[in-house]
Amino acid sequence: MLVATIAGSSRASSQGRAHPGSERLPIFDQLRAVGAFLVFSYHYNDSVSSYTCCQGWLDGLEWVIRRVGALGTNLLLLISGYFVAISMSKGRETYSRFVLMRLARIYLPYVFVLLPVAAVKSYLSQSNSADARGDGLLLLSSVFQNLVLIPGLFPERPILTVTWTLSLIVAGYVTLPWIYIAMRKLNLSGRQRLAVWVAATGSGVACASLNFLSPRICYILLGCLLAECQRSLVISSRRRFLVRALTLAACVGAAIWFLPDRRIPGLENNILNHFTIYSGGLLLIAVTVALGIVLERRYNLHQRIPSLRHVCAFGKTGYSFYLLHGPVIWVFSQVAISRLEGAQASAISYWCIMPLCFLACAISARLMYVYVELPWREQLSIWESIAVRRSSLKFSS
Repeated sequence: MLVATIAGSSRASSQGRAHPGSERLPIFDQLRAVGAFLVFSYHYNDSVSSYTCCQGWLDGLEWVIRRVGALGTNLLLLISGYFVAISMSKGRETYSRFVLMRLARIYLPYVFVLLPVAAVKSYLSQSNSADARGDGLLLLSSVFQNLVLIPGLFPERPILTVTWTLSLIVAGYVTLPWIYIAMRKLNLSGRQRLAVWVAATGSGVACASLNFLSPRICYILLGCLLAECQRSLVISSRRRFLVRALTLAACVGAAIWFLPDRRIPGLENNILNHFTIYSGGLLLIAVTVALGIVLERRYNLHQRIPSLRHVCAFGKTGYSFYLLHGPVIWVFSQVAISRLEGAQASAISYWCIMPLCFLACAISARLMYVYVELPWREQLSIWESIAVRRSSLKFSS
């Protein structure tokens, strides 16, 4: 099972007869694969941009990669919010078990990558600094701050670039279930639940436009809204007009996302510009996911197109890939990219080694998924089933 959300998404398949909006769809593994590749492209572009600046058409290409790549993390956040909503809407999850299981799925792979990277950075900083003890204390403090995974409690540039995103996912895991618990106690209807998430997402976009809230939180809320739409059959494969309508909406969202440029002087802090950018990104990602759900339900794409199975296989390793791509890109930047700089290679050469870097990331992620993430998830599933059995026995007695 993939990217738990990029980080630890819960299984959406239910036993017995599943609710029409609650079963697991292969489209989400495919979307995770797309999101992971976009994030990789964004960070790889950052590592080579200093070597390829002022190179004519490459500058335009890199601008497009930055713009599109920024959507990768947002897509993964939306999927994370979607699976939080699907898990909590079943009504069988308790708050404590949900939070503990999701945090456990996130933390072990995260620590498995964080500690070696911190050790390497410590070794390099001590070899280049006279005050080794002071640097060591600073690193220990930084490691602790990164382990807490609470937004704002770690440095602006964390040890792993994914720490910011994981902190938002943890915040979503801790806070969002309370909304579902409250809606369950109030016994809200489907339309009322939809209205709650529409209001929450709209309020998030407004706050992000005013810089009162991180815009990425809006994508987690949007994932909850999409899950509620699917459960209420608003997103249904029976509605034939939805394919055309969603395709048109995706084009509109792409136009809104690409037209405004944050680099235009005087528009960086303009509220209208912020609202346009955030609403465009939300619209583009939301309708892309909704369109994927409709197409998967109606045409069963993963069976009609065999090559999509390979995309799903890569998507299942998405969380490991997400954790490892930063360190692997750093290694490439220290070895291959620096040698190209010494050899005065052309700017295009830096992009020619991108497939090799991606392949190294994919192989590393596959190994970590098979030997670390998957066994840990299986063990957690055993513990979770034991906890569920004990709680049911206690309730029956």
